[in-house]
Amino acid sequence: MKFLKTAYNRLSIVDFLNLVYLAIMLIILLIVSSKAKYFSLGLLIYATLIAFVLIMSAIREKKSFPYKNVFMFIYPVVYFFSIFQTLALSLTYFNSNRYDDVMTKIDYWLVGVNPTVWIEKFISPGITEIMYILYFFYFPMPFFIIIYLIRNNRLKEIEEAFLQFFICYYSAYLCYYFIPVEGPRYYLEGLQKVSLTGLWLSEPIRNFINAVETNKLDCFPSLHSAIVTVTMLITYRYHKKLFYYLLLPSAGIMISLIYCRYHYLIDAIVGFLWAIASFYLGSVMHKKLSHKFYYHFKEN
Repeated sequence: MKFLKTAYNRLSIVDFLNLVYLAIMLIILLIVSSKAKYFSLGLLIYATLIAFVLIMSAIREKKSFPYKNVFMFIYPVVYFFSIFQTLALSLTYFNSNRYDDVMTKIDYWLVGVNPTVWIEKFISPGITEIMYILYFFYFPMPFFIIIYLIRNNRLKEIEEAFLQFFICYYSAYLCYYFIPVEGPRYYLEGLQKVSLTGLWLSEPIRNFINAVETNKLDCFPSLHSAIVTVTMLITYRYHKKLFYYLLLPSAGIMISLIYCRYHYLIDAIVGFLWAIASFYLGSVMHKKLSHKFYYHFKEN
């Protein structure tokens, strides 16, 4: 008990959220244990990630530890990419239903067409190249505002931003378990008549995404739409000039979700609304709860 109390007292609010999410994922893994092919591997990975979070919280407490805040910045990024890859360990076993037909019908009700089929009239190698580059630009995009905050030593704001991003990510991940959707690139493949052939980068980007996306049921809500929106809300709050620079690429990313056939229109709409809720929930949680935990970027 003393160990648990000591470990808890070292946690930042970001650590706490990470551990809560890990606990939920462990419960899900146990629920599907009789069916999960890599159950033992999943237990090992989650135990390692729990130890990783606790070790990072212990490092934060060490006054003489060099580059401590660098570790506190890098650790959530490493943790996030690791946790994303674990979705495939349990997601396909948790829910055998697929809701692509529902999403297609909602899209048709909203706009009277299948958007990924309708947009084929605009397909060309040049536009395809631009769309795939924009789709990929989503990955580094949040770092623009985070780097700005780092350079201005606004560490409390980074802690809040981490909380907002992770609330958005984790809540969407959990939604995938209850509303698994493959996306139009699979479900509407028979209706798509024009191939997405680009120039130089489209194929490598598509291959990269297929390689790192071990889970293929992560369409609803669209995290591309959600994280771009969270990023823009944070950017507008702290750096309005950068916000205006990123407006056009952000709009392009939203179009690329449909053009590149990764998402239904309803995925993007719900992702946008999901982001707004996550942004404000993160702000409220940070304001109300962060003082009860260690400051994530511990001052020397």
